[in-house]
Amino acid sequence: MPSPLHSLARGARLRVLVSGFVLAALASASSTASAAEPTPDNAQASAGRSYEYFAGSYYLDMGDRGEGSNVYAGLRCRPRERFLVYVQGDYLDRFDKREGRLVGGASFRIAHTWNISGEASLSPRAELYPHAAAWIELGRPVTHSLALSLRMNYSAYRLVELAGISIGSEYYPRGDCAVVSRLSLAATDYGGGTTTTDGSALVKVIWFFDDRTRAFAYVATGSESFMIETIDRTGALRANAFGVGGTWFVAHALALSPSFEYQERERGPRYIQFGLEICRLW
Repeated sequence: MPSPLHSLARGARLRVLVSGFVLAALASASSTASAAEPTPDNAQASAGRSYEYFAGSYYLDMGDRGEGSNVYAGLRCRPRERFLVYVQGDYLDRFDKREGRLVGGASFRIAHTWNISGEASLSPRAELYPHAAAWIELGRPVTHSLALSLRMNYSAYRLVELAGISIGSEYYPRGDCAVVSRLSLAATDYGGGTTTTDGSALVKVIWFFDDRTRAFAYVATGSESFMIETIDRTGALRANAFGVGGTWFVAHALALSPSFEYQERERGPRYIQFGLEICRLW
């Protein structure tokens, strides 16, 4: 999932937000989140290469609640500078549920300064994924080293609806380091007049060793509902999370993005998640 902030600040550096561990790749194509997050892009590395095939997987250890996995694959296309289009398919196996999802999105610049990004997903029969979800984000640089963005999101689960708004920032204290933050507020409607309002916050530091190699670490608290993930990450359930990861090119056009996340939940056991994405540039 792309973030408009990295396409605004310091040229074409785009964020990598990835979580998971199991290697899910086929010989010719691959990559990863964010997450994620959200998410992941290697704009500098792909200069002159307009296509990225990617595949990855998350492995989740939920303690006494068992294990889970999420396998995904897709294609990113950059028809021109600062213009990204992507499509992705997911397969989730968690809580004895097996579900599929189709995701698509785009990010592009308007008026030479503003950047607009959006994403939509469909999973009509899902219980964990939202049946339908979307977000749209508008961002722009405000100084040479700072960019801000505003995101609105909506997701409709089987019995729950969620609408949220979040403010993001990306600050470059120096050329090889970025500090990304996001504050969000979401209203979750459970039907029957039951609604909760919840917030979340994330701070992430990305270190660029060069245009192709980077590492990151982050901390987050709250429901993280702006990520439009699974139903267990929305509503009044609060969680604290810590994660690390990065992107390394093992060959000129082949990148690996491993990651790890530890999550402590208000109700229930701790979650430990490993991930790995492989990306092939063309």
